[in-house]
Amino acid sequence: MPLPYFGGKGKVELGGWLFKHFDLNGITNYCEPFSGMFGIYLGNFSDFSEVKKVIYNDIDKQNCNVFNCCKVPILFIDEIHKSLQPGGIFYTKRGTSYQEKYDHYKSIYLDYHNGIKVLPKINLLVNDYQSAVIYSFLRLTSSNQMHFLTCGFKNFTLEESWYKRYKVFQPLMNKLSDPDFCNKLARINPITAFDFEIVMNKYSNSKSFIYLDPPYYDRELLYDPDKTGVFTVEDHQRLANAVKQSKARIAISYYYFDEIFNLYPPKSKGGNFTYLKKKVRNNAAGKSAEEVLILNY
Repeated sequence: MPLPYFGGKGKVELGGWLFKHFDLNGITNYCEPFSGMFGIYLGNFSDFSEVKKVIYNDIDKQNCNVFNCCKVPILFIDEIHKSLQPGGIFYTKRGTSYQEKYDHYKSIYLDYHNGIKVLPKINLLVNDYQSAVIYSFLRLTSSNQMHFLTCGFKNFTLEESWYKRYKVFQPLMNKLSDPDFCNKLARINPITAFDFEIVMNKYSNSKSFIYLDPPYYDRELLYDPDKTGVFTVEDHQRLANAVKQSKARIAISYYYFDEIFNLYPPKSKGGNFTYLKKKVRNNAAGKSAEEVLILNY
């Protein structure tokens, strides 16, 4: 994944387990209506080379903009460099102490966290590299890999010296300099910000594989920092209805919740869905949780 992301599936322990259950035989289109940071597709454990079309969709246009910018890594890296030079938002004078640099970066983070500053609205027809750099910084320095509006600034020790020049951006720059990562990025087309139902309807056919990673049930506010009701309990039902009507091959991942069998009746109870389960560590809570993979095949 280009950036840390709450609920992301970019690590082999979980992402690799999910991917090994994806039946891509005869599939032409791979689509994620809740793409986030596209962890499974971009993971080094997955192989989508036989798929002809890779579709990225996420309702958060900041995520979409990051991916559009990542597809032109030279310009994205150049914008990171500019942000650290005189006149750039992350510039600090030579000789500035580590503590002063830390405080400077923390103050930038808190300006956006507290709403003193806001990211500009994104027009997906034009790559906004400056916004992508700031959004990347906020993602890279938020605690628990969560949205910067919902959590505080990550606590770093002085010994880590993470704020030395490019250090804070180094994980992203490493990705943007990786040929294999960039080759996978280049295959993504289109990049859209539609409601999930629009995307599912478009790819409702036997040649499409749709992986659904919706906001976890009863934890929707973790994905909705503006509290605008971007995903509701009713949307979980709407999603289940769309899955049942779709002609695509579909995999859905959730944490276990009490209503899950009502939404997706398992084959063991006369329904049409296959269930697989795996214990995973919940980074936000520091506890283990049960990831549930639901298949319509």
